[in-house]
Amino acid sequence: MQDIADDEDLENTSARNKTETQSKTSNSKPKKTKKPPVGDGFATFTHNTVIPPANPFWGIKPMPGDPRPDPIQPSARESNGQTNPPLWEDRGYRYKRGSRYVKYFGPIPPSNIDSLDKTLDQEALHIVKLIDMRPKSKNDPTPKRKPTIYCYGKTPKDWNNMQTIKALNDRRYQAIDRTTMDRPWQRIEREYLASLLQDTPDASIWELTERHNARFMGQDFAEATGFGFANLSAGRTVESVRYEYTTYKPLYDAGKVPEAIRWRGDPSVEGKAVKESGRAERAFGKPSRALEMAHDAQLEEDEANAASPDRNGGTLDPFEGQQKLEDDEEMLLELAGAYDNDLSSEPTPLDTNPSPLTRK
Repeated sequence: MQDIADDEDLENTSARNKTETQSKTSNSKPKKTKKPPVGDGFATFTHNTVIPPANPFWGIKPMPGDPRPDPIQPSARESNGQTNPPLWEDRGYRYKRGSRYVKYFGPIPPSNIDSLDKTLDQEALHIVKLIDMRPKSKNDPTPKRKPTIYCYGKTPKDWNNMQTIKALNDRRYQAIDRTTMDRPWQRIEREYLASLLQDTPDASIWELTERHNARFMGQDFAEATGFGFANLSAGRTVESVRYEYTTYKPLYDAGKVPEAIRWRGDPSVEGKAVKESGRAERAFGKPSRALEMAHDAQLEEDEANAASPDRNGGTLDPFEGQQKLEDDEEMLLELAGAYDNDLSSEPTPLDTNPSPLTRK
């Protein structure tokens, strides 16, 4: 009998424990579903683009009076920033979520967007043609100036997937920065470029580059700062000026200056020296990751709104049903002001009263 009683006690205890466990499980919060690895969202992409031999006019920083590849150069405004002969480098544009085919490339919707069809294939952006401006060696700081190609070798399976498109854009930015060594454009540089395009509307990309370098290279600070670690401008390549102009062409043609909210690192030789010294971080603090996320979210929202206006002047959601951010990610964006109307990337008109900092 004792054994039977012991068995009954064990059964009763086991039943109570099972009930308590089920109760705790039902009251606990469900675990978050783990997202699949980013790599799972890609398929293989290949290309057969041939890299040409180096050209003495690629990757240079010309000054007025320097030789040109051809004395006849087209208007930057009329030719969409083309040169004669064409440059090798073509940095392309950031990818857009939604679909593989889009109406336009770049951050600014064209004025005739309503009449455009989605005919541009974003897979064309996978091949990024660059000029390698990295130093030849540790002992020789001379840039290589060699044509090269960056291609991730992958293409999205779902062009509406947030993680996949972000991964593509991040890798593209990193490759361009690392290879071109091109420092971010500063506001004073953009103001001067906008003024040049207003004063000489038919100027070529080559002329704009020459005049930019005459104004800044070795002559003035590109940054609006008086800190001791600031360096005189190292000048701009023709490729750098062309990319800046073509990216924001509608704004520059209208005499407006693009606003840059997102902080970007300086990949140039001078910028790396400042970063290694730590003087910039001690002066300004570390860049805010939350603000970067907020800027990315705002930029994508602006592009989506511009691409999908409804009849009443409102906007449609072109990404309905897409994967939502986690709660902690949403909270970070909200704290950073991603949903605040005060966070704006609207450009500002060029000041018609010349600043004492802007010499011509």
